[in-house]
This record gives sequence, structure tokens and C-alpha cells, in this order.
Amino acid sequence: MLLLGVGCQSQPGQSAPALKAGPEVIKHCQKGPVELTLEVDRRRINAAQFFHLTLRVEGPQNYAFKLPGPNTKMGGFSKAGGQLERPRLVGEKRISQTQTYILEPPGAGEFKLPPLKVSAWDTSKDKAKVLELVSAEIPLSVESLFGPDKKGGLTDIEPPVPQPLNWRLWAAAGAGAALLLALTIWLWRRRKPAALPLPPPLPPAELARRELQHLLERQLPEHGQVKEFYAALSAIIRQYLERNFGIRAPELTTEEFLAELGRRPRGASIIDSRKGLRQEHRHLLRDFLIHCDLVKFARHQPEVDDIEMAVTICRRFINETDGPENGDDAEKLLSALEYRS
Repeated sequence: MLLLGVGCQSQPGQSAPALKAGPEVIKHCQKGPVELTLEVDRRRINAAQFFHLTLRVEGPQNYAFKLPGPNTKMGGFSKAGGQLERPRLVGEKRISQTQTYILEPPGAGEFKLPPLKVSAWDTSKDKAKVLELVSAEIPLSVESLFGPDKKGGLTDIEPPVPQPLNWRLWAAAGAGAALLLALTIWLWRRRKPAALPLPPPLPPAELARRELQHLLERQLPEHGQVKEFYAALSAIIRQYLERNFGIRAPELTTEEFLAELGRRPRGASIIDSRKGLRQEHRHLLRDFLIHCDLVKFARHQPEVDDIEMAVTICRRFINETDGPENGDDAEKLLSALEYRS
């Protein structure tokens, strides 16, 4: 095979095209029936971009082509990608084959893409001539990311850009905070107060003493309400018996109460405690209640001394049945009541 070298030049009268958005035809040459076209997408890029090259050869259908392989040096550029396409029909008995390259620049500066060589020969002949088409050197430019006047240096940090005050946003935030505060106060006021522990109940004897003192402060006998006074005095004793000994005294008449009291064994405590009604206390209680009934129902008119003695008996009965038993005092009070009656 005979080798014939032909350099690719620009066609006569054709100048380098201006920079445009689409691919630019940088070089175009022809030898015999074979044509070579080299396209570059841009002449100038920045250091973060890539050059896209398209090398296309076209010839008769019976020709074969050899394009630059992946190991071809590209003048300092690194291959970031590319593809060799299979030959394809492009016209009547003509085929075309394309090789693309993606080139990454080594940095900012001015570079030259070296000539690329393509071989073509007629496969229908045993000793066909081999045509070599060589592209011309192509100047390329890569700009710095910092701009043409910057040489890679870092500038000082720019001061923060003042932002206009958004009064509507602040007003909405203030209104929301006020609403939240009002809701919190409203919920706090509506909360249920903690339940205070109930005070312990007063002992039956202490409660009876207070009721007796309150009755005396009303001064019913001085106002002519002797019957009402004796009714209240009898109720105090009956309620005290129910609270302290479990006898339903307020619900029973005097006869029913005395009958209930008589069915209990002598000296026995009415409830499970150390306190109990002694025989003397039973007699004292019986005579006291009968004396009260005489005033309430028989229109008995007691003297002042009788009223004072009834109060004394009531107070002594409460004190003696609540504390240690005192039979002697009970006997004295019983005798005094029988004498007054």
C-alpha cells in the first residue's frame, strides 16, 4: 500500500467563523473522494467546562477509515468521554463515520489542539492507496473561574447585605405572642383549684359543748322562749348520744329511747371503746329527758334555778361520759335533779 499525505487546510475564501451557540466548523478538507470535517462546540470556555469535539470522515461506500484512537494525545487535555460510531450511509453509495471527544482543560490559559490524522483506503483493491488526512492545529482558550482580571486570588468577605425591616412580619409575631399569652392566662384562671384537705371532724363531746355554748348565747329564756330552749337542750344531748354511742336518740321518743337503753347490759359499752354509760349516767339521763319533756309538752314552768341546773346537768353529762367515769358526781347530779323535779 502506498501512503499519500495531505494536510487539511481551510477552504479558499473561507475565514474562521465567529463564536456562536452551536458547533463551529473549525477545519474542513478533502482529498479525492474523502472529506474530513472537525467541529468544536466553542473556542473559549472557563476552567469548569469541557470542549466537545466531533471528527467526521465521509467517502465512497467501498472505503474504510481509521480515526484517532482513545490513546491519542490531545495537547495536555484529558479525555473525559467520547464515542466512536459505526459507519453509516449518508448518500448514494457514500458512507460516513464519526468520532466524538469530550476534553477537560488542565486549567486556565491558552492552548493548542494538535493535528488529528485520519486514514482512508479503497477496500475493493488489493494495493489501494492510503490517504492520510491531517487536521491543522487549533487554538483554544480557557478562562479562570475568577474572571480575566483575577489570578486565582481570594478577595475579602463581603459585608452582609442589609435587609429591609418587615413590619408586617413583626406585627404578626407580636399579635401571635399576645394571643398565646392571653390563652395561657385564660386557661390558668379556669384551672380547677387543688382540693384542700378537709379538717378532721370535731369529737362528739367538743361539738356538743360548742352547740351548748351557742344555745346559751341566744338567751332564749330571757326572751320568754323557755319551751324552745328546752327543746334545743334536749336535742343537743340526743345528738351527742348518737355521735358518741351510736344510739339513734334523735329519732326516738323519750319512752322508746329509755326502753332501748334498758335493753343494754349494765356497765356495757354501747360502742367498742373504753367509754360506756354507767348505771348512774343512765338514771341521770332518764330524769333529765323526762324533765325536758315536762317543759316541752306538759307546760311546766321551770324556775331560773331549774334552768341553770338543767344546763349544768347537760354540761356535766357530756364531760363525764366523754372522759373517765365519775360515779360520785353523777349521783350528786341525779339527786339534785330529783330534788328540783
